[in-house]
Amino acid sequence: VPLDSFRDDFWDSDFEILSGIALPDAAASAVQRLFVAGYRYAFPLKVRDRRVGILVSSFHLGDTPLSSEDQDLMRQLLNQAALAIENAHLVDRLQNQLRQMQDLKLYHEGIINASPAGIAVIDRQNCIVSANLAFAELVRSDEVQIRMRPLAEVLPIDNLPSPEEGLVELTVAEG
Repeated sequence: VPLDSFRDDFWDSDFEILSGIALPDAAASAVQRLFVAGYRYAFPLKVRDRRVGILVSSFHLGDTPLSSEDQDLMRQLLNQAALAIENAHLVDRLQNQLRQMQDLKLYHEGIINASPAGIAVIDRQNCIVSANLAFAELVRSDEVQIRMRPLAEVLPIDNLPSPEEGLVELTVAEG
């Protein structure tokens, strides 16, 4: 059933009692076809004011109408469904953002690894967080072996620049 088969005010209500009443020569609407199929109630399902779906229900067995408790139970069920749908959308959005971040990380790592200049990223304790192949060759070590080791231990340099100094180029000559 297309969501626009219901009037706009349906989407702001808790439920609607379906009716099969129609003009004699008029084509049956989607709502009337639901009634003919045995459904008597329609409950709107919205997520953040976005129309998502419709729950339809018949009477109880024996053609007993739904009680107000039954109607409340349906509404609570739909509220939980709306919450689950919203959470699924949020998880999907987070997974997409994570994938984008991973792609961006791989792209940047590729640029740094392809550089002929030796590049090492250090943390606040002056330990090497990551280094490219050129830096590893400069210090005659493996990229993995130097990770998380103090920079001064891997590349003994007096008076390392402070983070406030920004980028600093150092030249190391074998002697």
